[in-house]
Amino acid sequence: MANVFRALSRRILVVFLASIVTSGLALLSAGAGGADPIVASWYGPGYNGVKTSSGELFDPKGYTAASRTLPFGTKLIVTYNNRSVVVEVNDRGPFSKAELDLSQAAAEYIGLTAVGTATVEATIVDPSTPTGPYKAEAAASTVGVRAEA
Repeated sequence: MANVFRALSRRILVVFLASIVTSGLALLSAGAGGADPIVASWYGPGYNGVKTSSGELFDPKGYTAASRTLPFGTKLIVTYNNRSVVVEVNDRGPFSKAELDLSQAAAEYIGLTAVGTATVEATIVDPSTPTGPYKAEAAASTVGVRAEA
């Protein structure tokens, strides 16, 4: 009986881990330069100075993001309402139905704070891309030419 329970526990663990990896691969499958629509939210108030999952202190004025599956250090261009921002994943979350949690500054720049949660486009970019408001001409050498309205 113990062997059956142990085997069943292993199968459940494998299925659980596979589902986590699969959800992370959905965004990674686009690769650098390919945009995927995902649901994003934002956080900031009350977390200033709190240690993130990566060990950094959270700064709501920084351009960071939380993801349940993307590796720390992953950089993304997030676009909403024809405005884009480059963020770096440094935390785990969100703890809602959203797939990405943006820092307050990043969310404010693209206009996400007004709606709270929305579908955005996210693109993984080169790690050397600077975080902050996305300027096509400044990032063209790392992600290709892209016009922004």
